[in-house]
Amino acid sequence: NYQSKITGTIKLVFQPDEEGFTGAKAMLKAGVLEQPVPEAGMALHVHSGTPSGLILCGQGTTMAGCTLFRISVKGIGCHGSTPEKGVDPVNIAAHIIINLQEIIAREIPAVKPSVLTIGHVKAGFAYNVIPSEVLIEGTIRALEEDVRQELAKRIGEIAEATAKAFRGEAEYEMIWGAPPVINDAGMAKLAADCARDVVGDDMVIDHLDAPNMGGEDFAYGRSSFMENAPGAFMFLSSSNPEKHTDVPHHNPLFNVDEDVFWIGSAIFVRIVERFFKM
Repeated sequence: NYQSKITGTIKLVFQPDEEGFTGAKAMLKAGVLEQPVPEAGMALHVHSGTPSGLILCGQGTTMAGCTLFRISVKGIGCHGSTPEKGVDPVNIAAHIIINLQEIIAREIPAVKPSVLTIGHVKAGFAYNVIPSEVLIEGTIRALEEDVRQELAKRIGEIAEATAKAFRGEAEYEMIWGAPPVINDAGMAKLAADCARDVVGDDMVIDHLDAPNMGGEDFAYGRSSFMENAPGAFMFLSSSNPEKHTDVPHHNPLFNVDEDVFWIGSAIFVRIVERFFKM
């Protein structure tokens, strides 16, 4: 039968909490890469920006490294009519948010793609009261690990210095996400060739114009899937306007075209066949 033709071991890994960057760590801790240790790894992620059924699998850096940062700005609360009696953390936070944009604009080379985004600001409880604390949360993305480290360093320095300039304080925390996803050239070619066997040449893109600035913990840490064994990360598009599945990721209306799911399964089967020379 078919199974008897497989001359090795296949591990099927279903990754939890990719968005929170804890899934890969938990799986590694549980021993997913042990007994036996894999020789290669392949991963597949749904994609919403290209026509449904299209496969994307580029070589080299495919996704950015990412990190969540959290800044707590501390001041002295007071009534809004007498701001001189307090230290306004809202004003400090506003200056920090603006000042952080200077890092990308003036410190990181333009040829090294990177992103710094503030997505969450929480402050106050009444329109006429200056609060004592403001929370700022955001994310950084970079295609090179040294750039990600530099961004993290400068966020802390700018936050602390800006707060001090306005008589306040700032405490910052970096919640480290995943490093960049870097596809092994040989495994990426294998995956793209197998995809062509399934969907044809016209539905496979193996040279991406630019890496995706999203993050993925398939590449997490020194003991990651990609660093333990050569691997490749693919995208399967499910964007179909007629089915309203063309909404971007992380949107309340996001949905997938389930009619293309079989493509991913078929590609994995073909990868197994080629890898084991069946």
